[in-house]
Amino acid sequence: MWDAFQDEYMPATPTMKLRSHELHSASGDDGGTTTIQVQLEVEGAAHSLHGTGDGPVEAFVAALTDEFGTSVGGDFDVLDYAEHAIGQGSDARAVAYLETVDGNGNVRWGLGTDPSITTASLRAVLAAFERQRQRR
Repeated sequence: MWDAFQDEYMPATPTMKLRSHELHSASGDDGGTTTIQVQLEVEGAAHSLHGTGDGPVEAFVAALTDEFGTSVGGDFDVLDYAEHAIGQGSDARAVAYLETVDGNGNVRWGLGTDPSITTASLRAVLAAFERQRQRR
């Protein structure tokens, strides 16, 4: 069962790693925007990405698509998102799952875990993005 779960939600051999991120959110009458600055390691090389969106996930998707969009058919979008906690209290970890589609209509899922729900969400985006890239 674990193998089937990994096949569906996690890249077989991850080559993209989230090293750090910084978020800036501005609120306003029209809903505001979030800007993200992300440090990734991709196949051993450092990459600094920047994106803007309505929230952290959308900003990260924009950053990934701007930098690596050609590797997923020119487009990458989140179709569905869910999150929950594992454990209780100060030892709880966040888990985020999301369904994505690439520019060719291929659907892939991603999973991310971290004590921070924001970081777990970004890890899920990165896992799905990498699975889309490996599909090509």
